[in-house]
Amino acid sequence: MMNPEAFYGQIAVISGFQGSGGTHLPVLVASGAHEVVIHAYATYAMSPRLPDAKVVLYSDAGHGFLHQRPENFARKVNEFLGR
Repeated sequence: MMNPEAFYGQIAVISGFQGSGGTHLPVLVASGAHEVVIHAYATYAMSPRLPDAKVVLYSDAGHGFLHQRPENFARKVNEFLGR
């Protein structure tokens, strides 16, 4: 579990995030719901500031979602790139 100081520090950084700087590039934002390094809330908090963001959140994974769900994530990346 993340300590409160680290969590609130991340929220402060995310709150100051201004987005894509005026560019409208597609961004795939992915995370595991049990992430302990960057809280899953950060995934949703930054997505509205990216005009063309697609969010993927794995409810059964943590920091290593790339290793926990590799086939599914590869499919999501291919879908995102092929849109």
